[in-house]
Amino acid sequence: MISWQHTLIGILFLLFMCKKTDGQYSVHIFITVPVNSNETYLAGNLNNWRPGDASYKLRLLDDRHQEILLHNLKAGILQFKFNRGNSSNIECRVAGNSGQDHTVIVNSDTTITITIEAWSDAYFNMNNLSDSLLYEVLESRAGYYLEINLDSSYKYASQLYRQAQKLNLPYKEARALDLQATVFTRQGNGEKALELLFKSLAIKTKFNDSSGGTSLTYFSIAKIYEDLQDFTNAKENYLASANWISKKNEIYKCSPFTAMGNLLLRENMEDSALYYIDKVNLLKKNFPGVLLLLGDISVKKGDYKAALENYKAAAIAGSSIFPGNPIYINPAIIYKKIATVFNKENQSDSAFFYARKAYALALVVKNPVIIVAACDILIDLFAKEKKYDSAYTYQKILIEKKDNLFTEEKERQIHNIYFNERLREQELATQNEKQRSQKKIYLLAGLAILLIAVGIGYRARMKSRFFKQLAETEMRALRAQMNPHFIFNCLASINRYIVKSDTKSASAYLTKFSKLIRLILDNSANELISIDAEIQTLKLYLEMESLRFDGSFEYEIQYDSMSRTDNTAIPAMIIQPYVENAIWHGLLHLPEAETGKEKKGKIWLRFLQQTEDMLIVEIEDNGIGRKRAFELKSKDILKTKSYGMQISRDRIGIINRQRDVVSSVIIEDMVDKHEIPTGTKVILHLPLIEMFNQAYKSKTKP
Repeated sequence: MISWQHTLIGILFLLFMCKKTDGQYSVHIFITVPVNSNETYLAGNLNNWRPGDASYKLRLLDDRHQEILLHNLKAGILQFKFNRGNSSNIECRVAGNSGQDHTVIVNSDTTITITIEAWSDAYFNMNNLSDSLLYEVLESRAGYYLEINLDSSYKYASQLYRQAQKLNLPYKEARALDLQATVFTRQGNGEKALELLFKSLAIKTKFNDSSGGTSLTYFSIAKIYEDLQDFTNAKENYLASANWISKKNEIYKCSPFTAMGNLLLRENMEDSALYYIDKVNLLKKNFPGVLLLLGDISVKKGDYKAALENYKAAAIAGSSIFPGNPIYINPAIIYKKIATVFNKENQSDSAFFYARKAYALALVVKNPVIIVAACDILIDLFAKEKKYDSAYTYQKILIEKKDNLFTEEKERQIHNIYFNERLREQELATQNEKQRSQKKIYLLAGLAILLIAVGIGYRARMKSRFFKQLAETEMRALRAQMNPHFIFNCLASINRYIVKSDTKSASAYLTKFSKLIRLILDNSANELISIDAEIQTLKLYLEMESLRFDGSFEYEIQYDSMSRTDNTAIPAMIIQPYVENAIWHGLLHLPEAETGKEKKGKIWLRFLQQTEDMLIVEIEDNGIGRKRAFELKSKDILKTKSYGMQISRDRIGIINRQRDVVSSVIIEDMVDKHEIPTGTKVILHLPLIEMFNQAYKSKTKP
């Protein structure tokens, strides 16, 4: 029989299991992305994330929106980025910030909405980028290459500086100077780095910047002074770095105060170092850098128990901090310090445990300095236990890593010497070139301008002549195609009358045809024709076609007074194919389309002068329309392929290139209020050229 005590224990256990414990929070992330961002992944300090892990691929909502739901997250700071299947392809611009981590404090179920403006790997070719976006990409590349290739980083940082000057954005100039200074710092050229940082500082202080940028520049200056063993200036700039942090961002004073404490400890001023530790603890408890500093002070004082407590606390405090965070400390450094203390205390088991952890982590992050330090401890521990084989193994690793460090340091020094020497050579060459240029500039300028003018003029004339000849040849070829096409249609019409034994109509048609042939022969030799001559030719053509179709359609030619002038010309024989098309494909099948409902076909030709140098020609018919003509699929339409309209389109293209104008053809399908086709309108925009005025001679476009 189950007692009441067992029942109570069971109920308490169920309640405990059902309770939502720390570490079971969910985070729902929605992002807006550029179009076609199909392979988006999440990366960061979340669960067991691995680069490209399919579990962290975002789900597509549509072509611009994606989401991901994360479960079982621990409470704390969640830091993450987005990429497109490759952990190196971080976003380029997020809410205006280049490649920035996203940070959220998780202490409950959370929903986050983020907009990604563009991806960094979308900009391989920077030539077509806007000025503002080019700055973003250059900044991203300059930062990226800091860890890979300092030459490339300096190149992009220099381009970034020039781009900021072009945009007249002084604060962005300061950012470019900071990046260049970082390159020189890593090259070991602290003097040049300081020069650039002070230049950046002058810009930032002028704008009274309190966003953190000025504080960071002071901090960088202090670090360089510290490396140069100039502790007085280092302290001064660490304090300035703290003073430039605004009250609302006081938490960021932890970094300069901790650096100040470490510097004072180097000078064996433990009490002064503790003063700045107290300042930090007022801002933030359990700051890992402070705990590490406290441990170092305890080691100096010989208080190993306090040192271990602080080191272990630093390891715990730093475990939730993402590597990209400025306050992040590599755990391998902390484990190495713990192992050292345990070794001094002769607690070999614990020393072994933490030394191996430090060694393993150092291998993962490929930090040779920590590998050497961990090997040193392990060698000592194995030697104490008389395990000489193991000690010898780590001794070989230590020697190898020290050799590598020595080689890398020599290579770095050689590269730095080469880099700095090349930079000095470039600066010297620039100065010398300026001096030589000043002496020769007036002498060479006149000669250069003269030679360039002659060369450009000669080249322009040659290109103009070539393209003009080419265009004229193309135009003659097109006219040669059009004239036989038109004549063939006329002869076909005469032949029809002869077959029908209608000699009277054949004679009348032949008379008009001979007159038209004479006009065509006169016009075919000319590139341009007057509007009057074009109207006369079109009128003859319409009379002949009306005769051929037994007066089944009418025509009307309209023009305003401005458009009719003997001195104004248009390209010859360019309108006729559109008139022919209106008759054959619009009016020819009108009775058939109307199914017994008689309707008289009509064509309107309108010549309207739009501007001084542009003529509008409208060819309108009340025929069956293009759609109906296609549906009927008449035998004539199927058998006859109209080349005339294509030739006219080709000629308009040549005219545009030859005369540097914008001619065009617009075809409108006309319908009534019931959407029933009522005809077709063709609108030609043609250039007007004054035939006898030199100011209006054709321009040839090279």
